[in-house]
Amino acid sequence: MFDQVPESKIETGARHPRNREDWPLVGIFAQRGRMRPNRIGASICELIAVNATSIVVRGLDAVDGTPVLDIKPYVAYTDAIADAGGGWLTSADAPRDPIPEFDVVFDDVASEQAAWVEARTGLPLRARATATLALGPEPHPYRRIRRERIGFSLCVKEWRLKFGVDGRRVRVTAVESGVRKSELARLSEVSAELTLHRAFCEQWP
Repeated sequence: MFDQVPESKIETGARHPRNREDWPLVGIFAQRGRMRPNRIGASICELIAVNATSIVVRGLDAVDGTPVLDIKPYVAYTDAIADAGGGWLTSADAPRDPIPEFDVVFDDVASEQAAWVEARTGLPLRARATATLALGPEPHPYRRIRRERIGFSLCVKEWRLKFGVDGRRVRVTAVESGVRKSELARLSEVSAELTLHRAFCEQWP
């Protein structure tokens, strides 16, 4: 709908996001409103099929007739930044989301596995997973969540966290290596990363 905003509605000054006066006055480039000077939006969606010169997608945030200006692949390790800041939206005095966060808990084994990874890599695995899953466990490419045959999985760097959902509680049941088993089995390949993942898999086969 960005392209359908009339010239008279374009915002160039500061405004209260969502017209909420309890939220601070910020410029249009510090919020996600559609009354933007360039009338351009961006959306992450799921690619379903490629048919010659056309594509089929799911979850595109657009209406029929919206012109598509560009298409590019989603690359998780560059486009998904789990610990990125949110500016004024995450400051101490920022308004809170009206939807309560999910309660995230780790089973003993999952907590032990995460602690093992954290001690050897410095990656705050539990903190990152908790921050992501507290926002909601729904499958989403940007947050690297997907539905599995049983339950769900979350990718954090090269690690996979398995979890289930009961109401508004997310229960992390296990941490797994995200390195393919074929790569781990290729003993001719030697690197610090592969050595770490092989040691993890030996500890938790």
